[in-house]
Amino acid sequence: MLTNADMLNMALDALMIAAIGGLWLMWARASRRQRQVESLLLGASEQLDATLAHLERAMEHIRRIEAANSGQGDRKASPEAENKPAGRGSRVTPIRSQAREPAMPPAMPEMDADDAEMTPVTTASAAPLTRVLRLHREGFAAEEIARREDIALAKVRLMLKLHANQAAA
Repeated sequence: MLTNADMLNMALDALMIAAIGGLWLMWARASRRQRQVESLLLGASEQLDATLAHLERAMEHIRRIEAANSGQGDRKASPEAENKPAGRGSRVTPIRSQAREPAMPPAMPEMDADDAEMTPVTTASAAPLTRVLRLHREGFAAEEIARREDIALAKVRLMLKLHANQAAA
């Protein structure tokens, strides 16, 4: 026959089993959510890497053009050439000298935020990361940047956080 103490022990055991089951269920859901967030962060990181690679290629192209232009001396381009906007299909072909330019392009130096500010980039053609960082430097909050650029707030915050971590390293 069961005594009151035995029944109380059985009730506490059942409560402990239910609590452990609940904790396991919460852990399983949290780990699933964590995998989803990690997957989203990985995708965002890949997009940021692609954007940074594109920006680095553009900066290298700009440096080559500037180097070619500085190598031309004090010669001025015609006023028509200076005022002509560079369209999508237009190409600038620098005059190259065999003696000045090595066969392999020089390694690209590290780019910091000051270099990015000196580069003339139109808002329409700028990468989202560049526009987000520019707006952040101008003092806009992440919410306002997300609204202006029509980008998810979480993505803007991630861009700012990754940039801050990269700048700190």
